[in-house]
Parts: sequence; C-alpha cells; structure tokens
Amino acid sequence: MGSINCNSKKVKNKGEDVNMLKKLFKDQKGFTMIELIIVIAIIAIIGAILAPNFAKVTTKSKVKADLASIREVNRQLALYNAEKGSYPAGKDTSTFTTIGTAGFKVLVDEHYLDKSPQPQTKGLAFEYDGSTGRAWIDRDNPSADVNDAVNGLATGDKEFFATGSW
Repeated sequence: MGSINCNSKKVKNKGEDVNMLKKLFKDQKGFTMIELIIVIAIIAIIGAILAPNFAKVTTKSKVKADLASIREVNRQLALYNAEKGSYPAGKDTSTFTTIGTAGFKVLVDEHYLDKSPQPQTKGLAFEYDGSTGRAWIDRDNPSADVNDAVNGLATGDKEFFATGSW
C-alpha cells in the first residue's frame, strides 16, 4: 500500500505513523525505581507537615461549634425564664459520652431544644446550674490541642467557659 500521491502531497498510511511513534519512544520504558522513591518521599514529607495542622484546625472548629451550641442553650434558657418565670431546676452535665438528665432534659421535654446538648469536642463538658440559670463549658480532661484551641479564642468568646479553669 505505501503512500498515495494526491496533488503532489504524500499522504502516509496510518501504519507508518504508529511505527514512527514506536521508534520515537522505544528506549523509554517508564519511571526508574529511584524516581518513584523520590516522589513518594516528597509526598510523605508534605503529608507529615500538613497532618498536625489539619488536626489543630479540626479541634478548633469543634470548639467553636461547642461555643455556638452553649450560646444557643443560654438563649433558650432565657426564653424559658421569660415564659415560665423561672429556670429549670437542678444541676446538669453533658460530656462527649454522656447526656445531661436534669436542666438540659427539661429544655428538650418542653421543646426549647430539639435534643439534649452534648459537646462535639472530646475533653469538654456542658454544665448547667438551675440556681443561676446559666450554662457554660468546662473541662473534662482535655488534650493539649483542646486547651490550645480554647486559649486561642477571642476574649469575648470565653464568656461561656468556666472561669479559672483554663
């Protein structure tokens, strides 16, 4: 078959194009083992640098979510007091693994909250005191990352944390 002469231009057969590509790349077989090891090492180093920062950002966002939750609990306590003339009785604690059964439960039973508040951050606890009508965040054996996240909050955000415990 070869080539066809059309208007004095040669048109090559497809088989010739493939053969030319094979000749062009015949000596290249792929990456060498050392190239692959270097790339894997670079990826591992980048991962080692980013992983701790990712953990700190995740902890900080959970602490801020807990802060937003306790603010909402206090709003609902104020609303409860405005409508009922008093705060729910008793003292209450919710931790990462346990749910409060006194004041927080009253807010749920009376439909002020959808569910009993529970911190998302391991190492924090939600506390409530019916005599003051105030809910706050306290320690429950927090990690260093949790302490750093709380200490890094703005002064105005710390109003819902137990005084003197941080």
